[in-house]
Amino acid sequence: MNGQLDEPAWADAIPIGRLMQREPEENTAATEETEIRVLYTTSTLYFGILCRDRMPNAIVSTHLTRDAELESDDNIIVVLDPFFGTGTTGAVAQRLGRRWIGIERDEDYARAARERIAAVDTLKSTVLETVRSKRAEPRVPFGTIIELGMLPPGSPLFDERRRVRAEVKADGSVALPGMQGSIHRVGAYAQGKSACNGWTFWHFEREGKLAPIDTLRETAKQRLGLMPVTQQITAEAAE
Repeated sequence: MNGQLDEPAWADAIPIGRLMQREPEENTAATEETEIRVLYTTSTLYFGILCRDRMPNAIVSTHLTRDAELESDDNIIVVLDPFFGTGTTGAVAQRLGRRWIGIERDEDYARAARERIAAVDTLKSTVLETVRSKRAEPRVPFGTIIELGMLPPGSPLFDERRRVRAEVKADGSVALPGMQGSIHRVGAYAQGKSACNGWTFWHFEREGKLAPIDTLRETAKQRLGLMPVTQQITAEAAE
């Protein structure tokens, strides 16, 4: 396996069908096509996941590290229990309307798991509805803030204690001495960390006080018709 899905074995594998949303519309059909295929040998389990998107240029990834918390990014959750036993994981997933994969070598346990899960009724979608999360809200890239003139190129950005100062570039990136990139990448670099939420780390100056650039994102959503209109916020470029 080379990490690509162009090998003959993937073409022969039957994709797992009809994936459902978790957010923003719980248990409704996915708006973008996703294909998941599973291959296995006697020692290895392989997942091949193809995620299609009609607007790939709008995809923003904030965490690129291994085992990172992906709640702020688009993600796929695979419910896999390699020691399935009597099927507790499968029963819970079935109850919540989730698909699952269980592996059990003991025939008695496997039979008990099948019988147990067959008796589980999936909860109604209205019961499974969740509170709309931050991640489910419309996304606005940082470059849009620049395009709308809310934060002109050349504007300074600071951390909340003014210990770090960066400069906004015309392409939507930000720069420190020797480092230029996204608000997230440069924010992580400034702190010596592997990941950072640039929307909350970086602040702009307004009337002598610092405010997180996340407030500009909320205003941009209003201007773009993605949220109800409230007070609009702008920032002056640095002289």
